[in-house]
This record gives sequence, structure tokens and C-alpha cells, in this order.
Amino acid sequence: MRKIFVLIFLLIITSYIKAQCLNSITAYADYYKENVTDLDQIEGIWSVNVEFKAYYNDEFIQGISKSQYFELAVIRNGSDFIVCNIDDNKSEERVQEFTPSANPNIYFYRRTFYDEITKANAIISGIGILEFSFEVGEKEMKKMLKEKYKRGMRFKLKQKWIKSYPTKETYINKQAISGTGFAISNDGLIVTCDHVIINADNIKVRGINNNFSKLYNAKVIVADNNNDIAVIQIDDPDFISIENIPYNLSGNSIDVGSSVFALGYPLRSTMGDEIKLTDGLISAKSGYKGDITAYQISVPVQPGNSGGPLFDESGNIVGIINAKNSMAENASYAVKISYLKNLLESLSLKTDFAVTNTLSSKTLSEKVKLVKNFTYIIECN
Repeated sequence: MRKIFVLIFLLIITSYIKAQCLNSITAYADYYKENVTDLDQIEGIWSVNVEFKAYYNDEFIQGISKSQYFELAVIRNGSDFIVCNIDDNKSEERVQEFTPSANPNIYFYRRTFYDEITKANAIISGIGILEFSFEVGEKEMKKMLKEKYKRGMRFKLKQKWIKSYPTKETYINKQAISGTGFAISNDGLIVTCDHVIINADNIKVRGINNNFSKLYNAKVIVADNNNDIAVIQIDDPDFISIENIPYNLSGNSIDVGSSVFALGYPLRSTMGDEIKLTDGLISAKSGYKGDITAYQISVPVQPGNSGGPLFDESGNIVGIINAKNSMAENASYAVKISYLKNLLESLSLKTDFAVTNTLSSKTLSEKVKLVKNFTYIIECN
């Protein structure tokens, strides 16, 4: 009897849907990496831990637990998500899928074997942890055990999945591929964050003189990793010049409670390429863990805002958006513009920087209309 339970345990946990799945673990990794900013949290490669319990006439017969027993991939299929066995691509009768619920951390699990359906609630119980359990249907047991099946047999399967890919670093690296930058001179000097352009083989700028269909090549002039600041320059034969810049760089300290606003291009894959405005207050004159080089601000920011300008209510640039605190609501950070000015002074560049502010008397909407022509999308690969 115990050998039968071991056999059915192996059959239950190793047969999964293959239709519309990819053909190798490398193919899945490439897919997740390419689409990482659009992935649902349930998508990825999962290491499966299982606990199997067998009963006969409600009497516990045998239990089996396996840690990191095998890997599965979850991939989008329309509005649902299908489970794929990444070891091979053979078609099986069993189908597993997840359907989103109104709660973002709960999915409706559905497992089909021929015409028999098993259902469960799958819960994201922590970052990269998915848990659910179900009881194997009677028809499935009969088909697998055949003449060895006995009425009264019951099989319960508890699963705990741990995501192995994409990792946190994969998300961070992908998000840094697209950022924001702003002009500081007519000859094509642009400021962004160091983490936006670091390790990039190619840097391109979109939006020069409000032309978003044209990409201009750019090169790094200087990168300050400690303060997360980078200065790049348009390096393209098609580039002529940037229009007159309507703001200046203010190195003066700004008080807590002062109104500020930010412009940038966050989450472009879902929010589009139109520039986004968010506003708030200076929450503190120091950043993460008391970092004196940054302001803490209540301005909401998202991946893609990095490198964007932070303006005071008069239209002076007072900071460079570079981070958000994922553990707190509306807690973001901006590098103080004085550190950019110090960096520029050390370079002795022969160029005319933006020094005139023509925005101070204008409304916020008027400021945005003018400033957006000098706030760009930075694309790196």
C-alpha cells in the first residue's frame, strides 16, 4: 500500500501543462528579463516544496516532504497564468493555471485532469512565496492507480513555492534601463542619475526640443557614484542645440515644509511616454538613514523617475530624483543640487550653464508646459 502512495505522489507533482510554454530554462529567463517591468508577481521560475499526506478511510497512512524538489515556470496566458514544467516540453493531460482575484495577493488556482477540476486559493504569503493546498480528485486517483485503487483513499497535497527568478537585482537592473534627465546647457549637457547610466554600452536621449520620435546618442562626461549623479552630453551629428533653458540650478538649502514638484517618465511600459507631474513637500533635509546629501520628499516617484528634476515653487531646480523608500508611503529622495554644482565646478567645462529663471511668475501648469521641453527620457542598453 505504501508503495502505491509513493507512486501517486510522484505522478501528481510531476505532470503539468506544456501548451504555450517555452522550451528551456534559458528561454524563460530571457523572457522574464526582457519583460520584467510588466510581469505580474506570480510570473517567474519557482522552486517547489511539497508536503504529501495519504489517508485510507480517514486514517493517516503516509506523509512525504520534499524541499526544492523541482522547478516550475509561471507565464501569462491572456488574463490568466499557466504553469509550465521547465524540464521538458511534452504535452500532458494535466493543466494548472492561476486567475487573479480582487485581492492582489490571492489567486484562484485551478487544476484540471481530463474532466475533473480541482480548485484552491493560492496566497502570496511573502515576497516571492506562494502557498496553497488541495485534495486530489477521485477520478484522477482511479485513472492513475487503476485496479489498485480502493474506495476511501484520499490524497492531500500542500505546496510552498519560492521564486528563484527574476531576482530583486533583475528588477533593479531593468528599471535602470529607462530613466529621466534634464538639460543644463544649450550645447547638450544633461543631468541624470549615475545608476541610470552605469554599465551602459549605449546611451540615447529622447525628447530633445520636444521631439520624441528622434533618438540622440550621448556619452558620459562624468559620473559621481557616491552621490548618484551623472552628466552626459549629446554626441550625435544630427544634434544642433537645445533651446534657451528657462530655469536655473539653486544651490540654496530649502526648508522643511516647502512645496516642490517633480517631472519624469516613470513606468513607461504601462504609463506611457507622456511626462508625469507629481508634487509634495520637503519632508526632511536629510535622506535615507540621515544622508545629508539628499532631501526626503513626499513627492510620489516610481522607477523611471530617477534623474528627473525636483523644482521649488518658483521653478528653481533644487534636487535630482534618485530613490524611493519601498517600506514607507510617499517617502522619496532627491540629491541636493549643490552637489551637482560642486561637480560641475570641478570639471572646468567651457560651456554656459542655465542661470536664468523665467518661471517664477507663472502658474504650475505654465511651468510644466515650458519645463517639459527640457526634461528627457534616457534609454540605456
